Amino acid sequence: MLSELRTQRVTELLRSYAEIIQELTKREICRSTNNPVADIAELIVVRALGLTQAKRSMKGYDAVDAAGKRYEIKGRRITAHNGSRMLSAIRDCESAHFDYLAGVLFNEDFSLRGACLVPFNIVLDRSTYRKHTNAHIFELKDELWHMTGVVDVTCQVASAFAALDLAIESASNSKLAATLSGCLWCETEKQSSRRLELGERRECPLCVHVFKGHGWDGVDAHWRSKHEYYLPYEDFWKRLCRRHRG
Repeated sequence: MLSELRTQRVTELLRSYAEIIQELTKREICRSTNNPVADIAELIVVRALGLTQAKRSMKGYDAVDAAGKRYEIKGRRITAHNGSRMLSAIRDCESAHFDYLAGVLFNEDFSLRGACLVPFNIVLDRSTYRKHTNAHIFELKDELWHMTGVVDVTCQVASAFAALDLAIESASNSKLAATLSGCLWCETEKQSSRRLELGERRECPLCVHVFKGHGWDGVDAHWRSKHEYYLPYEDFWKRLCRRHRG
């Protein structure tokens, strides 16, 4: 594919880029036609953690959890030309308009490098105020992942990211739906370090939700409300292998 790109004219490259962004928007991967990094980071964090996405008009946070905790979600793509870990500006940071900052790092090819949840107090303590932009600047440095209070959610976000290829969100994906087969937990174990062992409480393969009680009690309601866009519940359950059904 790279060799093909090298032979294309500039106008052809720009047209291809526009078509890719348009298709990502149609699939509801992106919410706008701007740089896709922020939209992809927001989507995979929301799906990985089972959050409720805020309206685009909402200022100060991007999603909330079942307990009402607010999440500001930001992403950064590291490239060979720019290795900065600096996230986009956080305005009015001192007003504490979020409880956690969810930071996502991508490599140049958009593969996932890491993801973590940073409590507000750590964000405020480690960010730098810049007067000329009237905003705080925060960097996703490696040391963050080892700090007390910071939660490493790389595995969960990786699972949600990999599952984007299974999304069935529009008629344009109907051909993909016909090709899906096999246990989604088996696929999750191939794509990440997550494991579902016999005797342990059952977990959703696409997010961190752990089912209470015995076995898969409540999985139908959870799946239909959070993950029906990936795969209809009936198909998910039918393809779950005997080992992972427990």
